[in-house]
Amino acid sequence: MTPAEYRTLREACGLSQQQAALFHNVSLRTIGHWEEGRNKIPPGCEEELYGLDALIQRGVENILTLVAELAEQHGQPTVVALTRYRTAQDYLGSRADREGLPWPCHGAMIGRAMGALNRSGRRAEVTWAPSTV
Repeated sequence: MTPAEYRTLREACGLSQQQAALFHNVSLRTIGHWEEGRNKIPPGCEEELYGLDALIQRGVENILTLVAELAEQHGQPTVVALTRYRTAQDYLGSRADREGLPWPCHGAMIGRAMGALNRSGRRAEVTWAPSTV
């Protein structure tokens, strides 16, 4: 994995450098060195990031499957409502959290699902989940 590939995939997963450091259990400086090409990205960290990307994509596919099933049962919705969590605190303990997706990646999954729905001719609308605070 090249430094540019790492950064591109990290950003596509919705992770900042600091969040990626926590995800990989390395220092922020290490992430910077990987992305600058100073240090080689360990294969295990590549695998972790590809695994996270796959988890996000499975979440998107689950959303699309659910929308298709509901459309078959109840007709095509005018708008597909997607819910996004505003804070990590609101996300933690939610149904989405139980799917195993880290909170920063939830926004990436919702964004990918919104794009896929819109490309398929369905209008997607994203709203904030009610705050639990």
